Amino acid sequence: MYEKIVSYFESQLCIENIYFRRNYILWIVGIIITFLLELIVNNIITNLICNVWARTGIILFIDFL
Repeated sequence: MYEKIVSYFESQLCIENIYFRRNYILWIVGIIITFLLELIVNNIITNLICNVWARTGIILFIDFL
């Protein structure tokens, strides 16, 4: 699976990504931490705001940033 991802980046984006190949564990950990941080922030926001429409709008706005 890892080889497929790297091959996709190299073929589609014309990038010979040596940095990604050497530090792929850091990339995977960084993606997981970013995902968890986003879930935590969204959870805090949903607990603070009662209005469903305002909650949805604010979460979408923050996610786009």
